[in-house]
Amino acid sequence: MARGSSFARDWQLIKLSRHTKRHDISAPLLQRLLDGAPATVKASIAAAATRLGKEEGKELLARTPAAMDRAALAGSVLMMWGIAFAQETAEGGGIRIQIRKDDEALASIHPDPRIAVPYLSGYLSALATRSAVQDDEEHLTVEFQKGG
Repeated sequence: MARGSSFARDWQLIKLSRHTKRHDISAPLLQRLLDGAPATVKASIAAAATRLGKEEGKELLARTPAAMDRAALAGSVLMMWGIAFAQETAEGGGIRIQIRKDDEALASIHPDPRIAVPYLSGYLSALATRSAVQDDEEHLTVEFQKGG
């Protein structure tokens, strides 16, 4: 115990730290900026989120054995993040993964879907280097071709 401190005060601080959430203002700040931003700024932020996702996806690939199945890797990452997805065999024997853009679990990436969806799109595109991520009104869809 530090000099000049008391056990009671230290105990109160320990209890307080267990019930206090991490103080992070970036999410509400970005949401407010996006709410009042012109379309060009919104597009710029979405593009930055996509680039960041792509960079972090490439970092994951750099740490992963080359023989690892990329569809399985993508599925594993989505499960770790708590994001539900549908997986099916695509034509040609590849794997198609589809994610609902209204899934509340996307908040594990960022609370605002205007940032979370482009980030995830970039991340998946880094893992599926031989196909593009399809982004429609309701879903993100990526098809991993057979053998990678």
